[in-house]
Amino acid sequence: MMFKFSCNLDWLEVFCLEPINFNVIAALEYFNYDLKLRPYGTPIYRDVVTVYIGSLECFEIRCHPYSSILDKRSAHIKLCNRFCYYEKSVEFLLEFINCFGYEFKNISRIDLALDFNCFANGASVSAFIQRYLNNTYAKINQSRVGIHGKDTFDDKVWNSLKWGSESSEVTTKLYNKTLEMKETKRKFYIIDTWKQNGLDLEKDVWRIEFSLKSGYKIAVPNYDEGYIDILDNNINWYIDNSNKLRMWKVLYKKYFDFRRTQFTNRGTKQRKDRCKRVELFNLDDLKKSTYLTRITRKTDVNRTDKILYNRLRNIYDCNAESVSIRNACCELMQYFHTHRRYGRDMSF
Repeated sequence: MMFKFSCNLDWLEVFCLEPINFNVIAALEYFNYDLKLRPYGTPIYRDVVTVYIGSLECFEIRCHPYSSILDKRSAHIKLCNRFCYYEKSVEFLLEFINCFGYEFKNISRIDLALDFNCFANGASVSAFIQRYLNNTYAKINQSRVGIHGKDTFDDKVWNSLKWGSESSEVTTKLYNKTLEMKETKRKFYIIDTWKQNGLDLEKDVWRIEFSLKSGYKIAVPNYDEGYIDILDNNINWYIDNSNKLRMWKVLYKKYFDFRRTQFTNRGTKQRKDRCKRVELFNLDDLKKSTYLTRITRKTDVNRTDKILYNRLRNIYDCNAESVSIRNACCELMQYFHTHRRYGRDMSF
């Protein structure tokens, strides 16, 4: 049976220089973009502008640095999350940059994510986490780790692990993506990619995500040609969607390297790098991930939406004697189902 997975960008942010004497607000309005200027900036930049096409957020531009140490033309441009899942995500960002005459300097941050239900050998992710926490498995590289979960009366449930510090060139995360979207925002475009790639939505979807900063490079042996490739964060390299998966595999081999704890004849722990690797995936089975060919305009469901829907449901259930109240609630809940793909069909 073919292993089901989905590989995507989840963050793409670049550093650029504005054209000389550039007015970002005037330029965006000239090209009929909708925009929103945030009333406050960041610790580095005075202005933050969100760019829209219709109702969809496309880009966030941070510009006009406070410090005179930075070039006054400095700007960071981030592709909004929805468009990261588009098959032409990188071209879309580059076209925007070129259209307004920005001088591209480098990738500031890029996140590469692989989503799946369970490991290739059928092992559950929860069982893997437990073995790591009880020292059955040990990790190579990235000694700093953060963990998130829930401590219940009967058990402790761990749903997120992160390795690496904020200053690291690479950070690694393993987390329950299904749970995260239940607790924060249900992103339909991510669910669409799961469906498109054959994931089982009745089960939890987990994610292994690598976040890279601008200076990251890695040497990769090319055994067929007899030389070493140097892969770096060249934005043009990611135009080819197959390179997103290729880079993820390279990062996985180095930064998701777990070893089964073994002991010497004297009863002491064997060095981690001499222990047997835990094989979680057969990388040869990760051949191709498909991407969204169009951007859904469905509105993401957030926590407020869920609270409102559940409140409507409660009012509906508690007013059996009032047809008008039940019909009003039913109509609103049907809107959530039809237009925001949340809740169940309440048509009557």
